[in-house]
Amino acid sequence: MNPTLISVFGLLNQTPIASSTGPISNRYSLDSFFVQERGDTATLICKCGRSEPLHLAVGDLQRAHRVQGLYACPLCLEELKQARSPSDKVAVWFRQNRPCLTPDQHIYLPCSFARLIDATEKTVMRPRRFVFAKFNNLTLSDKDKILTTCGDVECVNPYHMMLAASPATKVTPAIREDVKTWIAKHVSRRRIQELVETKYNRKLSLRTITNIKNSVPV
Repeated sequence: MNPTLISVFGLLNQTPIASSTGPISNRYSLDSFFVQERGDTATLICKCGRSEPLHLAVGDLQRAHRVQGLYACPLCLEELKQARSPSDKVAVWFRQNRPCLTPDQHIYLPCSFARLIDATEKTVMRPRRFVFAKFNNLTLSDKDKILTTCGDVECVNPYHMMLAASPATKVTPAIREDVKTWIAKHVSRRRIQELVETKYNRKLSLRTITNIKNSVPV
């Protein structure tokens, strides 16, 4: 009897299974698992990529239930159990889903967070900065700025972010074009500061905005 099948699927009585060879007859996702069915056997691979596959009878999988509220490997379930705060849960989600994330998608947080707390560093961060640091396992300095490359201010896909530490890269072409657009719409300089910080997590001085304004043809 496999104790993991009891703790994850609630299967006290487990059907003996044969070798899971042969062609795959069905593929689908089940919470944190990728499922492959071959004949009467189901192979479940956790999306975190950190645990061994689980094998059980297809009939057993059909009568399983979410003992801990989610189908996932024991490692993922323990991490989620230890994640008390919303910030911890966000960090755990990105760590567990790292192998599944790709540059060709936008990712959004389930609710709007103004700030997230890094308990290890004891710092408060904007969501994009928090996700970038956790995903890349980095400790960011005050000089490190995280910019979005997709233009979607709500997207937190780490592949749509870039690290800019040099003052020379502070005003990117995308920022400059946005500032010019807002200036043309007669948006105030202080409001432009807020818009740039929200969209790009960068702080422009009023003088920088004025310089961009003066470079716009009249």
